[in-house]
Amino acid sequence: MVDVELFYLVNGIRNVYLDWFMLIISWLGEFGAIFIVIGLLSWVLDKKNGKKLFFMFLIALGLKFLICDLIFKGVFFRDRPFMALEGARQLGKVWMNSSFPSGHAFTAFAGAVIFGSKYKKLRVWLFVFAFLTLFSRVYLGMHYPSDVVFGGLFGYLIGLFVLWLDREKIWKKLRI
Repeated sequence: MVDVELFYLVNGIRNVYLDWFMLIISWLGEFGAIFIVIGLLSWVLDKKNGKKLFFMFLIALGLKFLICDLIFKGVFFRDRPFMALEGARQLGKVWMNSSFPSGHAFTAFAGAVIFGSKYKKLRVWLFVFAFLTLFSRVYLGMHYPSDVVFGGLFGYLIGLFVLWLDREKIWKKLRI
C-alpha cells in the first residue's frame, strides 16, 4: 500500500515545465542513451580508460537485458501503474511490458557506477541523473516506487560487479 500511496504522491504532481523536464530525463535514459554517448566520448577522448569503460558499460547493458528483461520481467510480471491504477497519469512513450524492475533505473545506476569510478568530477552529476531517472519514471506513470528502487539497486550492484571483474583482470583471463 505504501508503494501505491507514494506513486500517487509523485505522479499527482502537475507542472508543465516539470512534465517536459521529466520527459527529457526519461528520453536520455532510453536504452542507456546518455551513457552510450558518454561511453563513446570517453572512448574518443580518454585513450587510457575510455574504450574499456565503454566495453564495461556494454557488459552491464547485456546483464540488464538478461536480468531485467528476460528473467525478472517474466517471472515477476507486474502491470504498469497507468494500466492498473485509476487516475494514474501517463506521459511519454508507452511500454506495455512488466513494470518490475525499472530498466531505466537499472541502466542509470550501472552507468553512474561504472563511469563515476574513473571520472570523479562527473560522479555527482551521474548520480544526480540516476536519481532524477528514478523520479521521472514514477512521475511519468510508468513505474511504482519499488520498481525504480529495485531497478536502481540491481543496476548499482551490476555496476560494482563489472568493476570487480575489471579489478580481478577477468578480461585478460578471458582474452577480451
